[in-house]
Amino acid sequence: MDTAENLLKDARELNEQGGFYDVKELLPEKLLSTLNSADLYGELAFALKELGEFSKCDEILKIIFKIEPDQHRAVKINNRFSSDEVSYDRSINQGKNPRYINSYYELGRKYEKENKHTLAIDAYMEIINLVPSYIPPYRRLGDIFIKIGKIKKAKKLFKRVVNLADDSESHLALGRVYLLLKENDKAEKSLMKAIQLRNKSDATFYLADLYISQNNFDPAFKILDEAITIKNRPAHAYYLKGQCYQKLRKYNDSITPYLEAIKGFDILKTLSNDYNKSLAYSYNALGCAYLGLKDSKNAIIELNKSIIADPEYAGGYYNLSNTLYNIAIESEERRVDLLNEIYESSIKCSNIWNEEIHYYSYVSKLRNEEIYSYLQDLELYDLARLIKKIQYLLKFEDNYLTHFTSLSVAEKLVINESPLRISEGSFLNDTSEGYNLDNFLNFQKEVSDNIRNELMLKSFVAKRFVGSFVADKSHNDLTLWRMYGKENREEGQGCALTLKTDEILKFFSEIITADANNTVNQSMANNADIDTDVAFYRVAYKDRASDAFFVQSISNDDLKKFNEVMTELKLRVNVYIQNNKADLERINSLVKQLNSIKYLFKSSDYQHEQEIRLVVIGEKFEKKIDEMVRPFRVYIEGMKINSLIEKITLGPKVLRAEEWASAFYYKLDKQNLHPQIVISHLPFK
Repeated sequence: MDTAENLLKDARELNEQGGFYDVKELLPEKLLSTLNSADLYGELAFALKELGEFSKCDEILKIIFKIEPDQHRAVKINNRFSSDEVSYDRSINQGKNPRYINSYYELGRKYEKENKHTLAIDAYMEIINLVPSYIPPYRRLGDIFIKIGKIKKAKKLFKRVVNLADDSESHLALGRVYLLLKENDKAEKSLMKAIQLRNKSDATFYLADLYISQNNFDPAFKILDEAITIKNRPAHAYYLKGQCYQKLRKYNDSITPYLEAIKGFDILKTLSNDYNKSLAYSYNALGCAYLGLKDSKNAIIELNKSIIADPEYAGGYYNLSNTLYNIAIESEERRVDLLNEIYESSIKCSNIWNEEIHYYSYVSKLRNEEIYSYLQDLELYDLARLIKKIQYLLKFEDNYLTHFTSLSVAEKLVINESPLRISEGSFLNDTSEGYNLDNFLNFQKEVSDNIRNELMLKSFVAKRFVGSFVADKSHNDLTLWRMYGKENREEGQGCALTLKTDEILKFFSEIITADANNTVNQSMANNADIDTDVAFYRVAYKDRASDAFFVQSISNDDLKKFNEVMTELKLRVNVYIQNNKADLERINSLVKQLNSIKYLFKSSDYQHEQEIRLVVIGEKFEKKIDEMVRPFRVYIEGMKINSLIEKITLGPKVLRAEEWASAFYYKLDKQNLHPQIVISHLPFK
């Protein structure tokens, strides 16, 4: 069977199932002009008529009659048009011919293109008033309501459409509205109904997207595999399958689906330029997969392909600048060449997003400013590279960590399912918090008196939010039971909750980027920016008698390297201050750099804690104030933790520990969760 016969078979099947939009996509005019088949043009004309695109349908009919005057589809449509004209003229003397561009429908389309929404609405309502059972104007009207933000009006309209036409397209339209209103259960039902009525429906991809957003990957994989099997837009299905793997951080597994998507979109772009953006998305996603695998070389290749495929897609520039930034900031030597490349990509990215406001545009703007400052001040760039090394050496990436707390707080978290709280950096247990690094660097001593006074008079600056944890191996540590495993100040009567590290990071990352999900293709590199906005770090403890630091659970080689980097940082900071001691702007730039690691240092007096800190930039979170304590405590709410719990350890002096263990067990069992629950029997006086 040749290409034309295959296309004809598919087009007829789609028209029979009501897939008129799919027929338009399947039969672009560029392809039809090459094949010159009257039958294929006939299927396109039928789809256009059903979609209400009368003037376009008329153009196609003229082409058909030149090729084959008796083509049955064309003759039937033409006769129907002629009959409609007579009926229309009888009922509305002043009316406009529905066959041509001055018909109400085409007038509505014209106004839509000109963004004259009120006039477009009036035109479509005129048709609905005349022919209440005619579906196309309802769909156009619904799309306008969505565009102008009247989503509830669109919902009301599409519910009416479903009652008029119980077909796949109508249920898909209603499902999309439910998605916009975050009515996910209703959206799922509508989209499933659309697929049930026509298995080759775009509803498959909206439903898969919904499942992916809910981290519900099994049903997403199932419907995407079905789409690939029945050849329902397989390139789109492969792309979303890659997204599933990427969100699961199975970067290796995502590569093959992305390559298949690229292969499919590369063929489709020869039929229509509309697929260039899809191709750009896929190259970008593949680049991000390589970034996840720490393969910068291949990431750069694919991200450049994304830019070539669609120079107006910001994602490629954004991730390319991130990748180059990582290389530049982790380099052992200055890379001014890369700084210029980063700045160029980042500026292009910002220009495309222009006034869009979301996480990625925010990061892009900051990146522009940061790189510009480095180009003007290479000493600051050198300091930034050292600080990045410090973050890298302190970063905690184990699978699990433990949080010590009181039994009453554990009750709120587990039994009552209250979200985990992360307090602002002002509310930490060490009164010297934030000053240990300054003291080590002799910062205040080195700056000039005027600058010191300016810094000391500086207004309050919002700090990062810090959560306190320890490594999993310390979940039953006697010292920690004494210090933090308390209930009403009674030592050892608290609880230790061991949690999944990756799930905590995923939760905060998704909140940080949530405002971009509807605006930006979601294949954004989840390193560089997000990894410094939310991350776990080991705390470094400074010896009181020397400049040596101790960091728990890192190798001797890494500890030696860390101390060497800190010594170099001290030297470079002192030189930088000497060179710029009267320049407030440059000293403020230095302070900003040091603030990113300020809360990772404590006195050796606290070394027994072996603390790990979750550090979160709080900008994207609602700040709450606990007024039940003095002074008031500022915090952000994290996640409900039950699904993250790997182990619950009850302290060695918990009263009626078996009963507490039972309560925790059955609460979690109801949710089909079965973490290990243990009772400490450490000797405790």
